[in-house]
Amino acid sequence: KGFKFSMLFIFSVLSGLAIYSCEKYSYDPPEIDPDLVISYEADIQTIFDNRCTACHNGSVNPDLTSPDSYINLSEGGYIESTPEDSELYTKLADGHSSSLTDIELQKIYAWIVQGAKDNK
Repeated sequence: KGFKFSMLFIFSVLSGLAIYSCEKYSYDPPEIDPDLVISYEADIQTIFDNRCTACHNGSVNPDLTSPDSYINLSEGGYIESTPEDSELYTKLADGHSSSLTDIELQKIYAWIVQGAKDNK
């Protein structure tokens, strides 16, 4: 009887650890400085180049390859005045690209908040 109790206890502890370890982070992810000016060319296009253009290269809309990605996003209706209204941000935030890091998603959010400029 003691063996069954011990096994049940060990199973309970291991189950709890397994469930706890399934959380995305066991720490708070870093945040970007809200005063940092986000550059489309240096920050956003780099994210697209590293994470998105394998699919979004002209065969899947929007085409995020340089040099036409900004035009494709702005004229294609993917960017609105707020991140929450922007298809670009909402799709990414909903997990469209699981390879995006939290920092990359924060940069896209901040870039939209800063006016989604085609800046260098």
